[in-house]
Amino acid sequence: MAQLTAAQLSAIEASMEEEHRRDREALARLKRYATKSGTNGRAPLATVEHLDGDDDIDSSPTIIAKVERVMTGDPEKKWTVPSMLTYLQLINFPLAAKKPAATLGLVFKKLQRRGRIRIVRRGAGRNPHVWRGNTPQEGESEISGKSERPTQGQAVHVH
Repeated sequence: MAQLTAAQLSAIEASMEEEHRRDREALARLKRYATKSGTNGRAPLATVEHLDGDDDIDSSPTIIAKVERVMTGDPEKKWTVPSMLTYLQLINFPLAAKKPAATLGLVFKKLQRRGRIRIVRRGAGRNPHVWRGNTPQEGESEISGKSERPTQGQAVHVH
C-alpha cells in the first residue's frame, strides 16, 4: 500500500470536512422544515416507512402510484408539493423530471380528479395547497370509467 503525502492527506481532510458541512446544512434544513410544517412533536417525514413496510421502488414503479400509496396510507397526514418532494428525495425515489415539483403538482391534480386525494386548504402566493389522502369507501371502484384524456384516446382532428 502506497504512503500518502501530507498534501494528499490535507486534500482528503478538506474534502471530508466539506462533505460533513453539507450534511450538517441538509440536516439543519430538515429540522427547520419539520418545525415549520407543524409536526407537533411527531416524527419527521423520514419515518413514514410504517405505511406498508415494503417501501422498495419495485412495488410502486410510477410516481403517481407512489404518491397515491403514501397519501392514502396515512389519510390524516397533510401534504404539500414541497413536503412530498422532500419525502421522495429522502427515500431516494427516482425523480427523472427536470422540475420534479411541477411534476408532483400535476400528479396531485390527477389524483384529485380520480378522487384519491383532496385539498384540505387552498394555497395562495407562496403558500402551497395542503392535501390529504382519501380512504377508499366500500363499493367504490378503484378505476373510474372516464378517461382523463379529453379525446378518449382517439386522435384530435382540427379543421
